[in-house]
Amino acid sequence: MKQIVTLALLTGLAAPALAFDHHEAAEGSEAAEPEQTHIPFANRSIRNWRVPERDVLLIEANHGRWYRAEFTNRCPGLRFTETLGFDTGGTSRFDRFSRVITRDGPCFVSSLVAIPDPDEEEEAAEADAAAE
Repeated sequence: MKQIVTLALLTGLAAPALAFDHHEAAEGSEAAEPEQTHIPFANRSIRNWRVPERDVLLIEANHGRWYRAEFTNRCPGLRFTETLGFDTGGTSRFDRFSRVITRDGPCFVSSLVAIPDPDEEEEAAEADAAAE
């Protein structure tokens, strides 16, 4: 009998914590984190990449989809390399738990988010500047 009462009491105390919607709390904050994503079948879907700034990697996958990868620490050699390896850790998806391998060593991904095509954004910005 004591076990049933204790279980009921614990369930009653845990219910408000379980009912809290973390997504609503994130929506209310102005600095909400971008949604993390992954590149499925990375071993055959990564087509291209570029390094627009230090320790940031833009990755193009199939169907013109673009992703922005950031790293936990500095990624030495990233800006000057011509060859990269994408280590998915034994899975077929590249995500924020994956690594990028440069000639100087591994770089651990901390964030991977989907972004619009950077070429289209650049062209739109140039068209806006020309229109002014």
